[in-house]
Amino acid sequence: MMNPTHGKGDKRRPSTANMEQFDSEMDRLFPKDKRQSGRFKMDEATGKFISTYEWNKKYYVPKVKTHYIQGDIEPYTSPIDGKVIHSRKDNREDLLRNDCRQWEGTQQETMVAEQYKSDKDKKFENSIGDMIAETAAGIKEGRVETDRSGKVDFTFGMD
Repeated sequence: MMNPTHGKGDKRRPSTANMEQFDSEMDRLFPKDKRQSGRFKMDEATGKFISTYEWNKKYYVPKVKTHYIQGDIEPYTSPIDGKVIHSRKDNREDLLRNDCRQWEGTQQETMVAEQYKSDKDKKFENSIGDMIAETAAGIKEGRVETDRSGKVDFTFGMD
């Protein structure tokens, strides 16, 4: 939140200000016959500000909008499972079926791989915490017996 004593609006006109003096200063700085409200842009030719409406009439060139039809892809053999891909739909289904994604360049692929690895690490760390909490609750409730042999063995990772 902005501090009301600093920044925009911190020099507010006091309520006891003389409005006649304020109005006379406004009239001196901005004569009533030349006052305009609205949005303005600088005219490139004259360097003066003109209304946005006038500027658009003078300089704006609308973009041409048209339809675009994209052709289908040439058939190819999937490098993952060897099936022939005939269309974009087949391509999307192949990517989903094999849990893959389109190649987007080395930089993007590296970023996605790092994100995947960090997500996997977080999931593993959370699962360890969950296992410890579950085991502690099981010991407390008598569902899990503690090992009294004195030998402690920890195994982490995927089998």
